[in-house]
Amino acid sequence: KMPDDVAAVAWIHRISTNYCLNVLRDSGRRASPVHTVPDRGSDEWEDEVTGRQWTERLMETVPEEVRVPAELYHQRGLPQAQIAQALGVSRRTVLYRLSEFAERARRFALRTDASPA
Repeated sequence: KMPDDVAAVAWIHRISTNYCLNVLRDSGRRASPVHTVPDRGSDEWEDEVTGRQWTERLMETVPEEVRVPAELYHQRGLPQAQIAQALGVSRRTVLYRLSEFAERARRFALRTDASPA
């Protein structure tokens, strides 16, 4: 059995890790400000909406252990080493999960017969 102070530190570390991962995960769900808004009648606006909807559908099909690194890398622009550190995994694991995400996105595009705009 672990001493009480070691168990307490491990417990606090796990809670803070989960909290940070939840904040990172949920931040992708919040709207972010844009500098310019396309005209609603333009093709650019329609392409943007279509691309977002496709991406949201894709993300719903991906397991969390693959989705979180993909969101952090592709949407937040975090470097792979920082993602590995935040998730408590190796950089190689991050690379593997990003590769798995890319493959799932390719298969999703083929299955839906539509790619993002």
